Amino acid sequence: MALGVLAGAIALGIGTSGGPASPSGHRQAGAARASATADPVDAPRWAADQAFGAALFFLGHYELPSGRVARWDQGGDTVSEGEAYAMLLSVAAGDRRRFDAAWNWSRAHLLQPDGLLAWHWANGTIASNESAADADVDVAYALELAATRLHEPADLTSAAAMATAIAGKETTDTTSGPVLVAGPWAVGPPAWVNPSYASPWELAALGRLPGQAQSFGALVTGTRALVGQVLGSTALPPDWVQLTDAAPADVAPQGTGTDDRYGFDAVRIPIRWAASCTASERQAAARLWPTLGPPARRGRPTVDLGLRRDESHGRGAVQSPVGLVAAAASGWAAGHRDEALGLLSRAEALDHAHPSYYSSAWVALGRVFLQTGRLGTCPS
Repeated sequence: MALGVLAGAIALGIGTSGGPASPSGHRQAGAARASATADPVDAPRWAADQAFGAALFFLGHYELPSGRVARWDQGGDTVSEGEAYAMLLSVAAGDRRRFDAAWNWSRAHLLQPDGLLAWHWANGTIASNESAADADVDVAYALELAATRLHEPADLTSAAAMATAIAGKETTDTTSGPVLVAGPWAVGPPAWVNPSYASPWELAALGRLPGQAQSFGALVTGTRALVGQVLGSTALPPDWVQLTDAAPADVAPQGTGTDDRYGFDAVRIPIRWAASCTASERQAAARLWPTLGPPARRGRPTVDLGLRRDESHGRGAVQSPVGLVAAAASGWAAGHRDEALGLLSRAEALDHAHPSYYSSAWVALGRVFLQTGRLGTCPS
């Protein structure tokens, strides 16, 4: 497998099949209140309280009573990943009402005839009917969890239907097994993969749905191989990877020019992998700790992602909460729990001072994934 950096992404020389693709960014966006019907369990009381509070902060600021999740810091639009985050956090909080609102809104406004979700809604209508595989996987997983956690068997049917669509329309074959591509538009050739879009434990869980064992078992194998190769080839994982039959030098540069960097997509990799119940997957997140860990350990400033510009508030470069959550996750996986908890607290304080949709979501998900077992993860 050849590997090289393009102007637009890292390119992996892996055989694929499909149609044309190009990465499209969709990130970052307070104003409604949430109520929850149950407290997180399966975790120490203090950890459950922290995770529960962070989940309610996101749901209260960004999920409207209708179930639509509004990115207030990006003009009030909605993306399918936001609906997925609300569904996951509602399951974690045991809030059937919030979960139903988010799923019913998504089903009414985003669900497409192919069984996947349109990724972008704005100004009362779908702005792009392309699908984003991260949202589709997270929604299917949330539905699977809700079927038992929130006692609605019909959710299992919906989860299985979406899983079938994911396996059929959002994957491509490689020499290491099938991998999740960014959406139906990204199957290639060349195929585009966002390594942060799925975690092996979510894919493995979807494999337990009726009729999904073979396709999702293979996806787990392919995902582990891909992320393993990426982590072994770069100091930090990139936002985007391009899969191609050609050697990297033969691939025409594509993308925004920043896709080969560790950015606001790639931060999700250590968070998702650190929460796994599989030691090898936690070790993948732990390998990032020497780079992402606190400056005092590394002797140099926080990785570039720790800074972002927020022109909308007239501020210069400020530290990113989601970058700190990613660092916390790698530290958690590496066994540095006290330092990781300190980073999570810093991230939450920063986000509360200057809330944003994406940071609030990942502060909450980071706490739930790492500190509780409410989403099928292994916190201890």
